[in-house]
Amino acid sequence: MKSIPIKSIAALTVALALAGGSYWQINFNKDWREQYAYTKGVDALIYAFPYYLNTVLRYKWGQPEAPEGQQVPEDAINKFWHATFVDPKNYRDGGAPNADTLYSPAWVYAKEQPIIITVPEIPGNRYFAIELAGFDSDNFAYISKRLHGNGGGNYAIVPPNWQGDLPEDVEFVAHNPTPWFYAMARIYADFNDPSDQAEVAAIQSKMQIVGLNDWGTENPPRPAHPPVPDVGDLSEVLLETDVVSYIKKMVMSDPASFWDIVNRAMTVNGVAERDQRYLKDWAELHIGPDQDVSQAEDNEQAGLAKAVFDGIMIMRAHATS
Repeated sequence: MKSIPIKSIAALTVALALAGGSYWQINFNKDWREQYAYTKGVDALIYAFPYYLNTVLRYKWGQPEAPEGQQVPEDAINKFWHATFVDPKNYRDGGAPNADTLYSPAWVYAKEQPIIITVPEIPGNRYFAIELAGFDSDNFAYISKRLHGNGGGNYAIVPPNWQGDLPEDVEFVAHNPTPWFYAMARIYADFNDPSDQAEVAAIQSKMQIVGLNDWGTENPPRPAHPPVPDVGDLSEVLLETDVVSYIKKMVMSDPASFWDIVNRAMTVNGVAERDQRYLKDWAELHIGPDQDVSQAEDNEQAGLAKAVFDGIMIMRAHATS
């Protein structure tokens, strides 16, 4: 490769200086702490995005009623919400629903007691599966036709530190890695046959989420859970629109709320031991459990705000590539 003479480099340097130093001001005199916070912030956003998105979805799907005109779950906290049809074209609250199963999602809280998911007998050879994912979106177990058969059963998700014995008619499935977790049931349905959809609806109606403390009682209540937090100043915006549009609004008008929500979610749900090394890297920017991002310096907060925009754009580009 042809080398550049020292004289040429010197001449370029002088020319830039005589031009008013704008190049140096833009690229070299920029506060390094803002740049540092931006770089670390992009990494942190990509890792922490599930904590943010799950907080958003839990709040929206936990509302007593779905927003008018939106096909989204409602009142789905420690209780299954059952879809009667799927409209992948117009659904914009996350995920990629298919068109041959009916969905039954629930946000579940299991910290003080085991939670028991009851699945009725499912006639014939019909497919069903219940995916179980922690608040960090990592799948930790599932209940399914392949693993458990179609004869029905009662399946326990047990907090890691709980001590005790399960009833004989309850099968242990897994320890939940986070106090809040997500349960997504799917049952095959023939969308060209209304009678088949009615059969699936009958199966859905018999699915239950029950706390161990109320197991065996008649008409057990919904398991207790702490209040579901909102998503800050843009909570009303979220309830009035779809999640994709809400995130666009957040990025442009209130990016700091992203870090507030992430810190709160990590405080409640923790971070896996294998990922603690990341938290050490972000602690100085006040990102992580028991952290308050408002304690960061102004230039650091500016870098983190830019990281929200660019980090989400990076994920979007990756998802559509």
